[in-house]
Amino acid sequence: MKTLYHRYKGLALILLCTLLAYFILRRLIGLPSYNSVLILTLVAIIWYSWKTSKMKDQIAEQNELSVRPLIVLHDEQRGEYKAAIRLVNIGSGPAFNITLDEINILPL
Repeated sequence: MKTLYHRYKGLALILLCTLLAYFILRRLIGLPSYNSVLILTLVAIIWYSWKTSKMKDQIAEQNELSVRPLIVLHDEQRGEYKAAIRLVNIGSGPAFNITLDEINILPL
């Protein structure tokens, strides 16, 4: 469970940066207050767009991983001296064009 700090640290950071930027723009540089508000709005929109873009990339990556095939080998005993290996897809996506190379198993 996330603490209050972890939930609102992004919002607190934006608020702190906004107050700092307002102080710098209004008090030190002498811009009128409406220009300061417009500049701060631009900064907030750029920051929000950047965070949204990062989130979109993470969602796309998770979606790609969720529909991947995952092939595992199961060994089966068939009789006293015969064994077989079976390929099983345990992933959520289909496994197309599976190729196998020759496998040499040395007797024990």
